[in-house]
Amino acid sequence: MPSCFWVVSLPLPPTLCLRGDLMILECSSAGDKRFSALYAEIEFEGVLAPIEHHYQSHKMFERCGGYGGIEVIPYYYNRDEWQKAKGKRPVGVILQGMTYPEVFDPGYLSQLYAYLWLKYLDAHPDLVEYAKGFDGFHDSFRGSSVNCQADCIRVYVRLGHDALLDLCKDVYEIYEGKE
Repeated sequence: MPSCFWVVSLPLPPTLCLRGDLMILECSSAGDKRFSALYAEIEFEGVLAPIEHHYQSHKMFERCGGYGGIEVIPYYYNRDEWQKAKGKRPVGVILQGMTYPEVFDPGYLSQLYAYLWLKYLDAHPDLVEYAKGFDGFHDSFRGSSVNCQADCIRVYVRLGHDALLDLCKDVYEIYEGKE
């Protein structure tokens, strides 16, 4: 198998990565935007917005200036505020108005990310069926992030709803109640 790959834009979605004879779904804004956290919209806590918006806007940070308090990026005030949280390490996460420290592995924030993808993919069985036609899943912008849209999509498509649910059980129970 070659160590490099080519990105080929097709007339119809998606943008594919070809690795040898494998068809790889590009799960990012550089590929099929329906599989990008920047474009995949869901309603969550009464707000219709992309997954990335919900994920970033639930992070909590220590306030600068020595107050020792927690500063929240308020997604409900300004839809663009969540972008300030991108790439920053939070001290906690807000889920249904409650704060949870981000000290566990996998932490609540990682579980929130998986939960948001679970909700999105549950609501779009046609996309899940479409994604089953690919050999693999890739995110060109993954970087060093722990949470990756391609990983969530791969788990759901290859292993099913329950496998992704296993990665977000605590957050699922907070929002959906006990199974």
